[in-house]
Amino acid sequence: MRKVPAGLWILTFGIVGFLISWLFSDLITLDRNSVVLAYLFVGGAALIGFFRSAPGRFREHLRQSWPAGFLVGLALGALLSVTVVAQPSSPVPSGRDLAWALVWLGLVYGLLDAFLLNIAPVVAVTASDHRSGRLCRRLRQGSLALAASAFVTAAYHLGYSEFRGPQLRQPLIGNAILTAGYIVSGSMVAPLIGHVIMHGASVLHGMETTTQLPPHYPP
Repeated sequence: MRKVPAGLWILTFGIVGFLISWLFSDLITLDRNSVVLAYLFVGGAALIGFFRSAPGRFREHLRQSWPAGFLVGLALGALLSVTVVAQPSSPVPSGRDLAWALVWLGLVYGLLDAFLLNIAPVVAVTASDHRSGRLCRRLRQGSLALAASAFVTAAYHLGYSEFRGPQLRQPLIGNAILTAGYIVSGSMVAPLIGHVIMHGASVLHGMETTTQLPPHYPP
């Protein structure tokens, strides 16, 4: 099977991310839960196709440096949760509705974002360049990975009308932090845990006013 260039994968992730957010929130205006369901099927298919073609087994990527990734993920999740609670609060569901929101919008939505916006771009870049040992090469690789993640993050969020303007800066900064955590720790566990904690904090602080859980529609 012919190897797909890293740049083509990154472009694909950007297009897929934009189509998910634009088609299902801006064009069709589905509710948040339905948007995440569409995200799971469409984005999940693209991610599965990518990881099946990427060098090495997915489990090996997941186990790599996981203790460091776990600690870095906890720290980044706590840091980004501060930005969540700094926003205005809104009513929080209770009982089964709260449990469902934490699973669907906290866990599932958070994992999808981490894989599409942070992990897949980094794996695409690093898998295309196995050279290591020199600091300048590693810095170059890390810079390219950050740029790839920023591109996919911007494309995905621009599909939501609420991020077409200065509001785009917040997800760009937040995801740059999570991607840097992955690069520094060498573990994809870092952005996975960080994203899930951030999404969970958004559910507990109020889904209708926290920007980390798009889409939001005018009343």
